[in-house]
Formats: sequence, C-alpha cells, structure tokens
Amino acid sequence: MELIGGQALIEGIMMRNKEKLAMAARKGKKILIKTEDIKRNFWYKIPIIRGFLIFLEILVSGIKALIWSANIQEEKEEKLSNSSVYLTIFFSISIVAIVFVLLPYLLTYLTGLRESTNPIAFNMLDGLIKIIIFIVYLIIISKSKDVYKLFQYHGAEHKTIACYESKKELTVANIKKFPKEHARCGTSFIVITLVISIILFALVPTILTYFFPLISTFSLIKQKSIFFPVRLALIPLIMGLSYEFLKLSAKFKSRLIMKPLTFPGLLVQKITTKEPNEKMIEVAIAALKKII
Repeated sequence: MELIGGQALIEGIMMRNKEKLAMAARKGKKILIKTEDIKRNFWYKIPIIRGFLIFLEILVSGIKALIWSANIQEEKEEKLSNSSVYLTIFFSISIVAIVFVLLPYLLTYLTGLRESTNPIAFNMLDGLIKIIIFIVYLIIISKSKDVYKLFQYHGAEHKTIACYESKKELTVANIKKFPKEHARCGTSFIVITLVISIILFALVPTILTYFFPLISTFSLIKQKSIFFPVRLALIPLIMGLSYEFLKLSAKFKSRLIMKPLTFPGLLVQKITTKEPNEKMIEVAIAALKKII
C-alpha cells in the first residue's frame, strides 16, 4: 500500500502521495478541491538525500496549500498575495531562529557550561531547553480558537489516513474509531530532528578540536564562526536521517523496540491534534479520495 502524507490547512486538509497532492477546503456547505501532480527524479530514491529533498518539497507545497486555503475563505478583493505571505513566513522564520535557536543557546551559556570544553552536556541542556520552549509554545497557541480548529483538521487527517491504511471503507463512522495520533506525523518528525540534532551537534566541537587542537585556544567568537557553519552544513544530514527513522518507525510501529522511540512524538501529538467533527472528516475523505 502506498504511503499517504498530509497537512492541516485553513478549514481544510491536504493529502499527498508520491505522484499527486489534493487540497480540500470547506467554504460554507461546499468542499472545494484542487489537485496537482508531483514530479520526482532519481535523487528521491537515494536514502538520506531523499529525506532532505522531500522535506523541501513538502515545505514549498505546504506553503502554497496554506495560501490557497486562506484565499478560499476570503473575498476576492481581500485575497492574500504570494509576496505578503512569503514576507510573513520570512519574519516567522526569523522569530523561530531567535526563540528556538539563539535563546536556548544563550540560556545554556548563562549556566556556565561551554560548548568547547563540555560539548555533550552543553548540547544536551541546549536541546532540552529547545524541547521545553517548543512544548510550551504549542500549549499556548493551542488555546487559540483558530489554532484549535487547525489541530482538529490535523486529527481528521491522521484518522482518515489510519483508516485507509487499515483497509477499511472511508466512511465517517469508520474513521471516528481511529486514533488522532499517527507515527508518521510531521510533529514526530520535529521531535526526532531535535533529538538527532542534539547528538550530532554535541559531536561537532569534539571532532573539530580533536583534528584541529588549536581551535580550543581561539576566542569564543572565532570558535562560533567555525562551529556554526558546520552546524548549518549538517542540517540536510539531520533532515535525511530523521526522515529515514520516521519511515522505519512507521513500518515497524508494532515492534516492541519501536514503542519507546516513537512515544515522545506521539505524546507531543496529544497537543497538536484534537478530535475532529464530522464535517472535518468529510473534508479529509474528499482530499484522500482524489489521490487514491
């Protein structure tokens, strides 16, 4: 059976497989649908590399789908332009970089730990602070009425995919029986990425200072000017490894060894998914049926 992915939209859901994606959004009593073909080359068959490429592909298509679903809800003269949306995304990414990258690093630095002398402890604490900030952030935004509804559509997406994967008929009654959490969710991907980044980032100073001992004598600014670019270079690898682990965990989700490894991601989904109503499930069904 082909793997299905998805994403919650504004009053809607996107479903996708390897060849096609379908966006469905509710506008009053109607469900509006738009489909697009997905084209991939041979690079998408190479482990780890495919993970990073698929991440970029999902990021771009996800932004486009959000723009489409937002515009569906607006009057013609109020529709969002691509430039305004991408500008908003740019500022959002900048804020994320400050809150989830710079702030945890500074807080860890203030504890007295130094990355150059104690990289493992430093990055473990830095990662722990990132996870805490991430969870607190999710809890806060989930209190918003609009975000809560988005999380309901997220739950509808998961339930519908789970029903399809169980080879049950795609009816509202059947879909309601399935859990709103899914092992192959993007939320789990983020949690896995955080864990893998903690491990790899902890190794960076140790490996670099082992091969280049003089780095330990450099000033803090000089050390960071070396460590930071290496971290950036590792991002594609981290994304690739996270994707492979996510696929593996979904494939062997029933195995006992996978239970503790997938538990953190499923636990966070308790926040990012909410129980959907029947109308939301109907949107999910409409989107999924267009690609299967």
